[in-house]
Amino acid sequence: MKPFAELIEFIVDNVSPEKMLSFRASEDSHDRFYELVEKEKTGTISENERREIDQFLILEHIVRMAKARVKSLDYAPVI
Repeated sequence: MKPFAELIEFIVDNVSPEKMLSFRASEDSHDRFYELVEKEKTGTISENERREIDQFLILEHIVRMAKARVKSLDYAPVI
């Protein structure tokens, strides 16, 4: 399995489809990410802050892949 595949399958198997599809990062996380992006654009970002951006991007990738996996399972919400 690819590195993220096992983690994505674990998430999909243990988080309800409703929760997975509705998951959004907090406003604080969004604010921090955009603050770091601005620092990167202006060239004032530290190495630790650059690693923090990388962590945000990895987490975003995992969440997107898990959501795509849930959708590929033809999940139909109960009404």
